[in-house]
Amino acid sequence: MACPTKLGSVGVKDCQNPGLIVNMSRTALPVHPKVRAAIDAGDLAHALAMLKRVMARSPLNRPSLFLLGEVFWRLRQFDRAEIAMRWVVVLDPGDPPGAANHQTLSILMRRWGAAALHWRRYGVVAAKEPDTLVQMYLKYDFDDMQMCARASLCLSPADVNVMVQLARAEAKLGGPKRAERRIAQARLLIGIAHPNVAGQILVAYGRNLMMQERHEPALESLRRGGLLAPGIHGLDFDLGRAFFELGEDGPAKRLLHQALVREPQGRPMTPFETKVLQVRAATEIESSPGYSCRSLDVGFNVVIDPKGDPSDRFSYVVPGTFLARADDAIHIGRDHCVILSDGSVLSDGLTYRQPTRAWDGPVFPYVSRDRRVLAATGPKTRTLEGEHILFGGGPNYYHCVVDWLSRLPVILVEPELRALRILVDQTVPDSIIRILELCGVSRERLVLTQEGLHPVERLWIPSLAHGRRGHVSPKYLKFLENHLFRPYRDPRKVGSRRLYFPRDGHRQIANATEVECLLERFGFQTVQLMDLPVEEQFGLASEAEIIVAPFGAGLTNILAAPETATVVELTHSHAVRALFPILSGLRGQPFRRVIGRHQGGRGSLPMHADFTVPVESLETKLRASLD
Repeated sequence: MACPTKLGSVGVKDCQNPGLIVNMSRTALPVHPKVRAAIDAGDLAHALAMLKRVMARSPLNRPSLFLLGEVFWRLRQFDRAEIAMRWVVVLDPGDPPGAANHQTLSILMRRWGAAALHWRRYGVVAAKEPDTLVQMYLKYDFDDMQMCARASLCLSPADVNVMVQLARAEAKLGGPKRAERRIAQARLLIGIAHPNVAGQILVAYGRNLMMQERHEPALESLRRGGLLAPGIHGLDFDLGRAFFELGEDGPAKRLLHQALVREPQGRPMTPFETKVLQVRAATEIESSPGYSCRSLDVGFNVVIDPKGDPSDRFSYVVPGTFLARADDAIHIGRDHCVILSDGSVLSDGLTYRQPTRAWDGPVFPYVSRDRRVLAATGPKTRTLEGEHILFGGGPNYYHCVVDWLSRLPVILVEPELRALRILVDQTVPDSIIRILELCGVSRERLVLTQEGLHPVERLWIPSLAHGRRGHVSPKYLKFLENHLFRPYRDPRKVGSRRLYFPRDGHRQIANATEVECLLERFGFQTVQLMDLPVEEQFGLASEAEIIVAPFGAGLTNILAAPETATVVELTHSHAVRALFPILSGLRGQPFRRVIGRHQGGRGSLPMHADFTVPVESLETKLRASLD
């Protein structure tokens, strides 16, 4: 290759034998960072002036020539950029300057196209990074790709990256048939001498076919590649997905499970299709050798005529209770759904009542076309051997007491469950653990679970006492009365305490000082429930004449109050719920509600916002309740 003789006004002497100076001019100079900063800032004139001064002293410094070529390129002086970049290659063809090599090749290839491949010294650069040539053609869509590909293959015939990039390039520019021919040539050229390389090429090609939704040839390519190169990372997952797309759920499920055992965190969490997961109640799932569901009693209607606001009249249906058993099941921590051995998903009805695309948190299901779980990825614990009982739970005190604890009647009554260990969410408050102890469940029986997948050898699923949040079963309240609250209540005494339970966290009362001053005038005692053990909370509530509290978990303790106690709920228009009118109505307690003004602020949900209590309205309700 002829050496250039002049770079504009920057002189470069003739060089008849550039090889003599190959290793003499590679050192970066102190001024180069300043030149780079000027180029990045767009001050090309200043960068060119600095390079002129440097090259007057060291005209064949390779980093200087590279920076000079980039300046000329940005100035759109392509002839001068060409001369500089040719000198960059000539001065040191066997050791391209790292990341800068791609910029050099980019300028050369865009300027001359495939003509660059005829340079003997440029071929040495390609030998250092043979797939760079194919990369350039993938980026710039040159027509003369075959010359580039053949040069790369000649320089490195067994390079996996070259073959893979070449197949991608052929598929992109020449269509899938040219890519298929290239894969066939690869098998003939290197299949015998390098079977592992050929296998990797076939797997890569199969994955490309999957992206084109050509699932049958993709499956064939993936299977052949796996035979030639066993143990390729993620191959079981790719084969499982190919079988899934072809409607063969059996092998898809087996391969996906294998993949997730080998890679517990799974592949990138993207669904195979847009179909959603179907969750079903335990009574809707057909019996099988690994699953059974036994009905314990029948459902019934509930009608509540509250002592208070006539608008708070409620009517709902409480479903019958059941006890289900599942072998080789997977408990989904935090959500408390259960994946059965056939892929069906059991839900209690409180967490999910409708089909869902995925669960909250890190667990992600791969769903078949009939909405069963083929496999699930996420944090996974060791298999829990033996028999366990699903309890559930969460951080919310109200839902633990009213909802999750409603499994206790079945757990305590059914003989086969009395000695088994119980799966309890690790986020339940300590007060709930204490309530379980007060009801006769020792701490030693509890297994605290976190979010993720929990395989269980045999899992018992007792039903909740009711089917929707808030629609509480009177039978369950009777159970709580007999097992929990009655010891704290003296039937000979009439409640005399006037209690106010302020709230921590969201849904704060903006004019709390005014409210507390008013309540103090009426003789109320302010009680911070979070500071007291549950026994003291129940003892205080059992002596109440009237309880005032913001809408929230603190009002749950009206269950420990006498039937004669009046309940006053403070809330705002975005947090009007039937939860506590139903509880007080079932217990025969008069209920009053004071609706304040929504303030906005805390939390992402409107119901969690702070609010202002209308003091005049609260005073009116108090006088009506206490007269």
